[in-house]
Amino acid sequence: MSRATDFDDMYAGSRDRLLLELYAYGGDADAAQDALSEAFISASRHWHRLAALGTLDPWLRERGVRRLDRRPHPGSPGTAVRESDPARPGAQPSAENRRLLAALASLDRTSRRLLIVRRLDDTDLPSAAREVGLTDAGAEQALARASSTLHGSGIDATPAGLQARLTRLADDLAGRDQPPARTLRRMGAHRRYAATTVLGLALVVVAAAAGAVSASHPLGNPSGIGEGHPPRSTPSGGSVPAPNLGAGQLLTAGQVSAVGGARWNRLPAVPRVATSTVYGGCVEAADDPPPDTSWVRSFAPAARGSATQVREVLQQAPSPVEAQRAFRRVVTAFGVCPGHHLVGFSAVRRLGERARLIHLRLPTRGGSTGQTVVIATSGAAVTVVYEESAPGTAAGFTSLELAQLGGMAVNDVCPRSGGKCASPPYPIRSLPPPHGGTPHGFLSVLDLPLVPGVTSPWKGTRPELVRDNPSATACDGTDFAGAGARSVTSRRYVIPPEARLPTAFAVTETIGRFKRPVLAKQFLMGVAAQVSACHHRQPTLSVTRSGSFSSDRMSGRVWQVQQTTKKRVTTVWMALVRNRGETAEVTFTPAGAYDGSQAAFTRLAERAAARLGG
Repeated sequence: MSRATDFDDMYAGSRDRLLLELYAYGGDADAAQDALSEAFISASRHWHRLAALGTLDPWLRERGVRRLDRRPHPGSPGTAVRESDPARPGAQPSAENRRLLAALASLDRTSRRLLIVRRLDDTDLPSAAREVGLTDAGAEQALARASSTLHGSGIDATPAGLQARLTRLADDLAGRDQPPARTLRRMGAHRRYAATTVLGLALVVVAAAAGAVSASHPLGNPSGIGEGHPPRSTPSGGSVPAPNLGAGQLLTAGQVSAVGGARWNRLPAVPRVATSTVYGGCVEAADDPPPDTSWVRSFAPAARGSATQVREVLQQAPSPVEAQRAFRRVVTAFGVCPGHHLVGFSAVRRLGERARLIHLRLPTRGGSTGQTVVIATSGAAVTVVYEESAPGTAAGFTSLELAQLGGMAVNDVCPRSGGKCASPPYPIRSLPPPHGGTPHGFLSVLDLPLVPGVTSPWKGTRPELVRDNPSATACDGTDFAGAGARSVTSRRYVIPPEARLPTAFAVTETIGRFKRPVLAKQFLMGVAAQVSACHHRQPTLSVTRSGSFSSDRMSGRVWQVQQTTKKRVTTVWMALVRNRGETAEVTFTPAGAYDGSQAAFTRLAERAAARLGG
């Protein structure tokens, strides 16, 4: 089918349902329709990358809710649930529906959204929790609190009763005209063209300005600072002075000790050091910023023998826009840190304007060094809280505790930085990590597992279009092209010869793209059936371990296959993963002692699935 037909079918199938959900969330039929139309226009504009999604409902809801949140909400001081605009057709809310909307408006936004997705959209609890940024346990608690509040307002809060009440809100939307799909497609096309034009002009401006900016490495100045403190522009066109930050806004030993549950000491200040040293080597050195724009403070446990350190870096940018740019540069630098293994990459909500939590491991001769970093922005400030633990040493803080430290750091600067403060709790949600130059869809060398005793980094070959599947094993014989996949591409990962590993030690990944997600699902199921029966076809083969994982948009199967001959036993780890309509087979051939666990290979398979969706 054509792009227009696909969009029109999606629009016809989901517009009424989503309009009802946004109306229940915002309590204003006109605002809900405006928000939904804007969401569909955005979907049309980005259809080239959204078409492969199994369902667009969460994506559209997110944008609709975001737009509604930018307007005064019914039930807040000075506002009320208003009637629909008489100029726009639609029924007036009944008295019963007015009471329900007022009760919903009394809930906090996260709980209200969760309740609507869970009861009105009938989404399972884990998927609904992920959509609103809560854990399963946190979602259960939020639903319980919301039900209690609604019950106190005289609303039947049982699952069936509430679902029926929410559904009756559709009576308020009866007869409402909605814009035709072709109108939204045309507006999306206009905005896509306008964005392309603006981007071209921006590139010209950046190119013209580049000659006046020093760029000593590919990331430029990673702190985003160093060009002085010009006044910060305001939306009205005026200017305000840059925030007055300093060492007084850094964390104290008492704050670190309160979170860590043990005594931590502040380490003596040292002379200014290169940016690369401050950031553990992940952010390359650049021109040092002026002394009054960045501050560093380090802490260590009071207990002797601990090699763990915590460091805070506070950076002051000339403006909030420059702070956001600095944030992106530092996040990208950590997310693609050379020679490291990227363990996890997550967003942290309610911590300033934006925040990321990144877990890294650095291979050394004595083992691997653990590195965890929280990066957050608040107005014109960028705050980095960084923990490093030596090989064999446990980290001093859990992810949540480090997020709490980051929240303390943000709250120390937000009154002066002109930005958002932090407000616990801090939901942590896993994100696809930055590409950092990695070919689209493929694993990054940072995703590959560490090999004990080996410090040489992995290297990846250039992806190549293939007809046969280099990742296929004797057990599965997976044929992407034969199953109808397009653009079948493969890549191989090896550790350079100086590591003296056996020649067979390698990872191979092959990607095939199917037209529709259902075809990718059927393909994965067919391969799984082949693997489970391969010992019947070849008695020398056996599947010794297996596992699986799945979420709302991606899934995967993992197997350990062994081939036994008179001379040797050969082991191969293989995984087949799917993300919407994209499917990949990942094969790892260990050698002798250089093997890994099923858990480690499953994590690699999950990362491969996440990369497909990136």
